[in-house]
Parts: sequence; C-alpha cells; structure tokens
Amino acid sequence: MVVVGSMFLSSCATVLNDNFTSININTSDKSQIVLKTDTLQTDTLQTVDNFITLTVPRSEKPLNISIQSDSLKKVITIDPKYSFSYYLNLIYNCGIGLFIENHFPKSFTYPSNIYINTTTDTLNQYYQYYSPPKEGKLDFHISLPHINSFYLHPTDENYKQKTGFWGISLGVDYYHTSKQFVNLSMSALTDFFLPIP
Repeated sequence: MVVVGSMFLSSCATVLNDNFTSININTSDKSQIVLKTDTLQTDTLQTVDNFITLTVPRSEKPLNISIQSDSLKKVITIDPKYSFSYYLNLIYNCGIGLFIENHFPKSFTYPSNIYINTTTDTLNQYYQYYSPPKEGKLDFHISLPHINSFYLHPTDENYKQKTGFWGISLGVDYYHTSKQFVNLSMSALTDFFLPIP
C-alpha cells in the first residue's frame, strides 16, 4: 500500500529533471549573445565558430536573449515547452503528475537546437533544427515497450503464445562516422496482465 501511494504522489519531472537545461545555438555569423535571467543577472557570451551552448534555468516563462552581430542587433524570445519527463506521468502515475507538476519550473524545457539568422533577418524569430551527429558521439536511450506478444515453439513442445504488458530497453549508440553508428542494446519484456504498473 505504501509503494502504491508513493507512486501516485511522486512526479516524473521533479525527480528526473535538473534545474537547468541546455540550448545549442547556431548563428549565421559571429555574434555576441546577452542572456538575461529571472535573477536579473546578465551574461554576455561570444559564439565560437558561429556556435554556443547556453545553460539556462528551467522556467514556464519565455527566455529572452539579445543577439548582436556586425550586421544587426535583435532580441529573440524562446518559448518554453513541457519536457519529455513531464509527459512520463501519463505512464508512471496514470497522469496524476500532469496536474501536480503543471506549473513547476522543472516540468519545462526549451528547444535543444536553434538557428538564428544574424545577417539579414531582423525579425524576432528562430528556427529549430536537427543537430547531425558527429564522429565519436554517444547517444543513450531508454524505451518502455508497453504491449508485448510472445510466440514460442520450444523443442518437442507445442506452440505457445501469450500477450501482456510492460518491459524496459536500454541502449547506447556510438557514431564511428557522422553517418554510421554501432548500437548496443538490452531489453527485458514481460507478459504482465495489467496495463497499469
């Protein structure tokens, strides 16, 4: 009873997320970035090879950054969004954590990779993009297979078929080139009869 109660009272984003998150910013040319946080602290940073990674506090408020290049100066507003850990509450505690963590700062994140045109675009806008992997990059992943169906034929026995719920899979990808990777994964699946843990 205590285990079940603690499961429903705990929330995924609060447990899994750090207070800070990272944003990778690519610019069209060399730029200076001024970051203003809720604490009124101002940090002035310089891009290196038109790239910079910002570590910012999680918040439900938009993040404002000022960008200045040789061509122009503008302010970009980056809107927050709910993090993946926040949506894990749908699986872990049947969505109860969605209501508990609705306005918690740890529930939010910002886009991981953005591109800002600092040459000719004067509008307050940015573009999200997929960051292509680089040689030597490691990607860790976890998945939770929900429905599993087993169809087995042991030696000298009849066919056996069973369907159930739950499992876990862990893995790592190593990019030995920018277009090829080696994957190592392991998983465990069950035929547990209840769809809710």
